[in-house]
Amino acid sequence: MKTKNVGATVSVSWDDVEVSVRLTPTNWAKIKVGKPVNVRGNGYHYEGEFFRDYWHFGGGLDGSLTVGYGKDGGVGFEGDLNDAEIEEHREAATALNSPEKQTTEEEAELPGILRKRRRHVKA
Repeated sequence: MKTKNVGATVSVSWDDVEVSVRLTPTNWAKIKVGKPVNVRGNGYHYEGEFFRDYWHFGGGLDGSLTVGYGKDGGVGFEGDLNDAEIEEHREAATALNSPEKQTTEEEAELPGILRKRRRHVKA
């Protein structure tokens, strides 16, 4: 039985840092069928400094997971997805269509104005 609109929150930790990323149902479905996915997290604060987090899912529930951080490309977590804490959640249809949709790595590299325009273009 297929379950629609199920996303996930994935959490990992290293040193004194715990970070999480909320995956859209589309990205979570891709990961579960074995496709690699890259997403940018919301960032976190550590010792008074802000760091952006970057997540690379190798694909599959047993696939690799790497979480990088900062502009210098540091790696905080490197392991398998099954080493992380995973919480699946059902997304409401309104949340799926909101302009605060998850940013992919490809979109993250676009200048801000292009990202905003791309989010509001109807397919």
